[in-house]
Amino acid sequence: MVSHIVINKITKFRNYIIKLTGYQFIKSDKNPLGLKYSFVLIKDNARILGYDNHENKPPHVHRGNKEYPYKFIDIGTAIDDFHKEVKKLIWSN
Repeated sequence: MVSHIVINKITKFRNYIIKLTGYQFIKSDKNPLGLKYSFVLIKDNARILGYDNHENKPPHVHRGNKEYPYKFIDIGTAIDDFHKEVKKLIWSN
């Protein structure tokens, strides 16, 4: 399976790490989006927020230890949604 990196960014801020990765694939039954992505907010070496998808698993959000479905529109919207939550979490602490 051929893939291309479309996102690869790590940002450090205070005691947080924000990591965005994304790969573009040819669409298939296993990956109907044609994308694999992972956006995570880490604080003190623990993930506190994550947006991602996996092979045979639809897009979802991790908030703490809970997982919720995520309505994926496009990669730009997903990044915007992730950043909105990151800002709320960082500035509320």
